[in-house]
Amino acid sequence: MLRAGFEPATTGSKGRNPLEVSTTSSNQELLEKFKEFCIIDLQLSDRTVESHLSYIKRFLNFLNKPVNSLTVEDVRGFLATFKGKSSSTYANALKALKVFFRDFIGKVELVQSFKFPHKTITPKYVPTKDELRKFYEALSKESGSLPWFSI
Repeated sequence: MLRAGFEPATTGSKGRNPLEVSTTSSNQELLEKFKEFCIIDLQLSDRTVESHLSYIKRFLNFLNKPVNSLTVEDVRGFLATFKGKSSSTYANALKALKVFFRDFIGKVELVQSFKFPHKTITPKYVPTKDELRKFYEALSKESGSLPWFSI
């Protein structure tokens, strides 16, 4: 099962109608509804809900515009503020925006073009050939006490 923020774009979450954003809704009301949506509809953990809310608050404060007048350029501008930060930070901000716009608001077109960064895994330590040779030699010396191991 895919976590919220990773599933393909849909119009609203699980067949529900996307939220109609009224021009009179304050950002605070919108954030409260979004929090309820994350908790009840998506069953997200408290920590994830708080993270999503934090990013959405930052986004709304960054733009200071009504939600129904936002554009892809607005989203791009906000995500550009994460340039130079870790790829995980960018990915978390993008996850929050995707859940907010795609699943909660129903404006898929605002976030569908943004991709998650590729996570590069670098090993902490790679043993040298000599270290590996010594390791396997030590194992072969102990193989008498390990009946399941043989070289």
